[in-house]
This record gives sequence, C-alpha cells and structure tokens, in this order.
Amino acid sequence: LVWFQFAEGRNAEAFAGLDTLISGQAELRRPLALRVYSSAASAYLRAGRHAEAVAAAEAAIAVARGDPELDEDQRNRTLMMITWSFRPHRCDRVLEVLTPIEASLASNPLVPGDVLARLMATCAVRAGHDADAALARLAPWWRKAQQAGID
Repeated sequence: LVWFQFAEGRNAEAFAGLDTLISGQAELRRPLALRVYSSAASAYLRAGRHAEAVAAAEAAIAVARGDPELDEDQRNRTLMMITWSFRPHRCDRVLEVLTPIEASLASNPLVPGDVLARLMATCAVRAGHDADAALARLAPWWRKAQQAGID
C-alpha cells in the first residue's frame, strides 16, 4: 500500500505508513524487514529526510548482516545497495561498510566495477581522504572508456 501511495503522489500517507512499518520492526520477518528498511532509506533520502534515511539504512544493514539465508555475495551486493542511502552526507559510513568487502565486490560479476569505483572514489573525496588516491581508483575505468567501441 505504501508503494502505491508514493506512486499516486500521496507522500504524507506513504511516509506515515513507512513510519508505522519501521516502528513495528519486531513484527517484520527478515526478508520483508530488509525490503522495508532499504526501500524506506531510499524514500527518505529522496525526500531530504537524511536522519531517517541513515536510521533506516542502518536497520537494513543489521538485518542483512544477520540474515543466514543470504550467501556472502548476496549480502555484499545488498550492503552496497543499502549504502547509497548514506550519500552524500555520510560517505564516511559508506567507506566503513564497503571497504572490508570491496575486493569481494570488485570480483563479483554482478557488481558493475565502474559503479563501485565511482562510489568509493566519490565517498573518499567527500569523507576528506586523499583525492589523488580516489582518482587512481577511476583510472582503469577512464582508460577503458577511451577505447573505441566502449559505451
């Protein structure tokens, strides 16, 4: 119902529904909780409700990390997806979550390497890390983009 309310532009009702779902977190089973929290984080971010986006993203991360049904690759991809809701205000948190699993993400054929590199480089700069190191992450993708026939 919440997603239909958003689609119809009934945002106040939709956010009230999200708030109700999130406040009743103990009643949500794990797969539904992960979907609710990660979707809520994204919706809150789009609405400029950054504190709520961060809280929902943190809840989604906790569920993903504790879900025994997710294998390592699924969990890592899910964590990467969730971290987008920390941007741009909490790029430090993106790096905290993704740096330990970056190598696994980079070797996963289902993770676009250029997207991972841009996410990590952008967040490194926003978090005050060395800009040259951030740009170095992008160098292989820049070279590839200059090749003929590469979209």
